[in-house]
Amino acid sequence: MRGWAWRWFVLQDNILTYYTSKEKRQIGEKRGQLSLQLALLNIEEDCNFSLTVDEHTYHFQAPDIVERDKWVSELDNAIRNSKVNNQLFIDENGDIQRRIEEAEKYLQLIEKIHIETQNSSATEAATLATLTSGLIENGAEGALMLRAAAGNSSSVASDDKERNDVSDGLTSADIRIKENEAASLGSISVSHQETLTSSDDEFHDCDDVSEHRIMMSGQENIEFMDEENDRGGKEGEGVEAHKSVILHLIKQVRIGMDLTTVVLPTFILERRSLLEMYSDFFAHPEFFSMIPTFSTPRERLIAVIKWYLTSFHAGRNGSVAKKPYNPIIGETFRCFWKTGPSNSTSPLNKRGPVPWSKEDDVCFLAEQVSHHPPVSAFYAESIERRIQFSGHIWTKSQFHGLSIGVENIGNGKLELLDRNESYELTFPSGYCRSILTVPWVELGGETRVTSSTGYRADVKFHTKPFMGGKMHKVSAQCFEPNKKKPFAEFEGEWNADFHWTETVNGEKRGPNEFVDTRKIPTSRKLVKSIAQQEPTESRRLWKEVTENLKINDIEKATIGKRRLEQKQRDERKYRDENKITYQQKLFTKNAKGDWRYNNELKSRS
Repeated sequence: MRGWAWRWFVLQDNILTYYTSKEKRQIGEKRGQLSLQLALLNIEEDCNFSLTVDEHTYHFQAPDIVERDKWVSELDNAIRNSKVNNQLFIDENGDIQRRIEEAEKYLQLIEKIHIETQNSSATEAATLATLTSGLIENGAEGALMLRAAAGNSSSVASDDKERNDVSDGLTSADIRIKENEAASLGSISVSHQETLTSSDDEFHDCDDVSEHRIMMSGQENIEFMDEENDRGGKEGEGVEAHKSVILHLIKQVRIGMDLTTVVLPTFILERRSLLEMYSDFFAHPEFFSMIPTFSTPRERLIAVIKWYLTSFHAGRNGSVAKKPYNPIIGETFRCFWKTGPSNSTSPLNKRGPVPWSKEDDVCFLAEQVSHHPPVSAFYAESIERRIQFSGHIWTKSQFHGLSIGVENIGNGKLELLDRNESYELTFPSGYCRSILTVPWVELGGETRVTSSTGYRADVKFHTKPFMGGKMHKVSAQCFEPNKKKPFAEFEGEWNADFHWTETVNGEKRGPNEFVDTRKIPTSRKLVKSIAQQEPTESRRLWKEVTENLKINDIEKATIGKRRLEQKQRDERKYRDENKITYQQKLFTKNAKGDWRYNNELKSRS
């Protein structure tokens, strides 16, 4: 990027024309123009906003907030008007039915909000009323398009034209815009906007970067970071101060819309990378490493379920939902947990994924192996217990009106090497609820754990009903090979306690307490100090963003975030221009489409 350059813009109908100066505009010597027909508009921090047109993103900076809001309002109107005109001939067999279904969903949401408003405080009611306004606007646009499709759009279109027709092309003014060094003739910044996945920035946990150090016996040359659990997401961290930005996001999305193209604001970020969040699947390393020690397949399945059901709560360290950083391609994260005594004499795991860990530790490695789609691959092992886990997740986000849903597409494979036994499992989806008040997270969906021995478990993460019902409820059933009746049933909350009932020789025993996540401590992960990390490791990459979020300097955090995102775009552009295929460093995709660590324990045996 070369930085910012001044341009004179004129908006007329749905065309944004720009000139290098006001004088050039007066003589009609334009630099270029953008059609807003399928454009995406985003409000950014300070006086900035952006437009995405034909997969290119253009960043703008107005002289002040007032001027920015004026431009955003007029651009938003122009984009909406162009969408209406573009829908005059909707395919009767497809889009009309979809529009009807969408309008019905908006109506249902508004009815739900109306019920909530009657039982809410004044502040909550005001927020819900604002959201209702946004939903009505979206629903009205759907109705407008249906009228247009039915041939009744003439009066509506004329009203919209009158509303949007401002003399001399709506508005014209000087605005700064960032230009790319490789911009083609007559064009402005060609920044490929990488996005949420769901964007450049989905929900869960991160431990703060601390400058404190601890030393481990037998690892005298390695410094480890002392973990802190304050990663943001505490009570009181609602979105009231940023509601205007959130409301604009609400207005530009549709129910069911894929959020891959929507850039999320920096203030919602949790202070760690998504790769580090996945390490929390092993926050109870003793449950993971104990699985191979049980003598029967039945007992081992129950041990797998205990590890699986307790692997989600550590990802949340506060009641307010925050989203971890979206990893950039090639980013890695390594850590390990102590499972033996602090003065363990176990040898170092020199050939493993974390060579400074010991053989009686549980170690973890993750790499961002793809950006489109955004795929994270991760691996964990314990040499002493001869157990390994390989997994990959592709996060896909959608807007649901009052919440955001994150589908975790992928699977994991747990292998007990000395028993020649494996377990394949899937992951639940995540949901961020109450996105305009105090966001909170819940899990939902049906998953399965399948053993190579024929044993299996069906797990259901229940979402809270709109009226009444319990939050975070989970139920599970374990089955013997070729059996239809479960031999064990579990029920509880993924962030609280579980009870279970076991059937032995036809007799039911229970319910008895199975495990209570509130009573068992999570193990601290051990991560090298930032000074000793590789340049592509998560905490070193995101250090600037993390430190500024910690002191609530959103502007500097945003600058750091954009710098990383732009680096990723530049590297991708270089590869595209030189026809270079990106090569993953630590993982390889096999014939089944699963990502496997190149030097897994099984291959080293």
